[in-house]
Amino acid sequence: MNRNNNNLDNLAQQAGRQLNISPEQLKKSAQSGDMKSILNTMTDAQAAQVQNILNDKNALNQLLSSPQAKALLKGLQKK
Repeated sequence: MNRNNNNLDNLAQQAGRQLNISPEQLKKSAQSGDMKSILNTMTDAQAAQVQNILNDKNALNQLLSSPQAKALLKGLQKK
């Protein structure tokens, strides 16, 4: 379990750096389902890309079936 928490923390740190948001804020936004605050930290092109993925059922399923997404979701469910 501690390994999963470390993986989740590492993933949040990496994503936070790329999105210019603190890992804590990223976790909080993800846990509450507040995508708007995450999208606001992105460039217009990045936000549009995320919106396209969220609106494309096949792309979303592919993303959610990745090992990284599974680990992130598993970690968020335990919090």
